[in-house]
Amino acid sequence: MAIACSDQASRGDGPQTARGQRTRSAVLTAARRPFETRGYVDTRVADITRQAKVSYGSFYTYFPSKEAVFAEVVEGMIEDFRATVRAEPAARLHSR
Repeated sequence: MAIACSDQASRGDGPQTARGQRTRSAVLTAARRPFETRGYVDTRVADITRQAKVSYGSFYTYFPSKEAVFAEVVEGMIEDFRATVRAEPAARLHSR
């Protein structure tokens, strides 16, 4: 199953204002919790907007679909994991 990416992310033209960047980031951060607790299938856009404290319309300003925000959440989790794995060997060397 292919996951669609955000139109903005694929064009490289994310929010132009600091407020827009904060709102998009808040939606992305807030989306992680319902995906973790309810799972992808049972998470609704309304769950994400409630968690982010933004309107339904704001969600669709920054993401074309639930699939797009999910893809970015997963991408962020993978990046966090890779950073942790890369940092582990250095942390073990310094503790000896």
